[in-house]
Amino acid sequence: MNKRIIAILLSVLLMGVAAMPAMGAQTAHEQWTYDNSFLVTMERPHGQIYDGVFPENFSGATVIQKTVGETVDTYRVVYTTPNIEAWESLQQQLAASQGVTSVTRNSYASDYGKRASYVTLNHSEVRLMVGETMELRVTDQYLASNYGGPLIGVEFTVEPDAFETIEAGCFEEFGIGTFWAVPTDATKSDGIYPVYDRYSTEFEDMWFDESYRNAPSATHTYFGILQGVDESWGRGDMYQYRNVLHALACDARIGSVQPMYDLPAPTGARPYEWWEMTDPSVAQITAMVNTEDQPDWWSEELSTNPADHQECFFHKHSVTVKGMQAGNTVLKVTVGYENSCTVEIPVTVYSPDGYVFRAGDVDLDGTINAADALEVLKSVVGKVELNPMQQILADVNADSSVSASDALMILQRVVGKIDKFPCEE
Repeated sequence: MNKRIIAILLSVLLMGVAAMPAMGAQTAHEQWTYDNSFLVTMERPHGQIYDGVFPENFSGATVIQKTVGETVDTYRVVYTTPNIEAWESLQQQLAASQGVTSVTRNSYASDYGKRASYVTLNHSEVRLMVGETMELRVTDQYLASNYGGPLIGVEFTVEPDAFETIEAGCFEEFGIGTFWAVPTDATKSDGIYPVYDRYSTEFEDMWFDESYRNAPSATHTYFGILQGVDESWGRGDMYQYRNVLHALACDARIGSVQPMYDLPAPTGARPYEWWEMTDPSVAQITAMVNTEDQPDWWSEELSTNPADHQECFFHKHSVTVKGMQAGNTVLKVTVGYENSCTVEIPVTVYSPDGYVFRAGDVDLDGTINAADALEVLKSVVGKVELNPMQQILADVNADSSVSASDALMILQRVVGKIDKFPCEE
């Protein structure tokens, strides 16, 4: 019976470890969010207009971009669904649809940047004795770009002779108010997201020259803004423009359709890491080490007083955390550039007074249980790094290494299969 219990416990623990993330914290008219929408890229034969049909389980579809080619037209479509929990199956369903080339989360959703970003440290938690130290560093990060705005308008091409006259009000059926003829290529490309370079001569000429306003274009290309708004910058986001973009993209008289973004002035901003220990009386950041051969930027100006390091900027560094007194606190690490992402990890400091180190008590909570076996398995598969004391306590079979065999032996101790560990003999 004990063998069966151990086998079951070990399999459950292994399943839990496999399902864990890496170390660290990782209808057509409803507002787009990370949890209710997909961004789908699909190809159709040139001239075949997107028909607006969407598969079962999807409540809406909005075309936000169309690129016309010689033989193939490419559409970017936002699909919404009330069943986003079944993300993988819905993604497979869309990917299997004819002409679909990619399916991703919707980067136009207002919360995409925050939800898709992550920061990973080399430890998911910190457990220290008073006076003990541990090194922490960022091992992986991803800062997702959110393309929810600001939008300054839409650029679109018109099929020759599709409209009898090009004049003020001729595009109002699409929701376009004022428009300008685009005489030359005044756009720049940021990957697949085109932007207007408002510092270029071409754009300034078009924007400020009244002869281009509501006028025919020799290139059949126009830049339009949302009907009923003024002509200042930052007139709306992708969600506000969705009906305009969809109406244009699904009309046979219209060629390519591109949402246009404002090209911001260069800011000179640099990536940064912001480390904060919420209660320095429990644990402190006592040292920083530059982990790349580059200037220290902010950290070179930091005080040498450890107490000043509990809230600090620096880049590409590792830090040393020291236990100061028994208690609990939280370490917050924010990585940022244009967007930012924060991870919080718990910090627990134990007092050596009255604490008895026991083989198998890997998580240092004073008891030996299945959680200790899980901690060993997490270290074996690289989910956590054990500090030197934890490594000693985890090596219960005394073979000078930490492995799944140690986890199994801890479970044997928990269910009473053994009374003591080999390292205790």
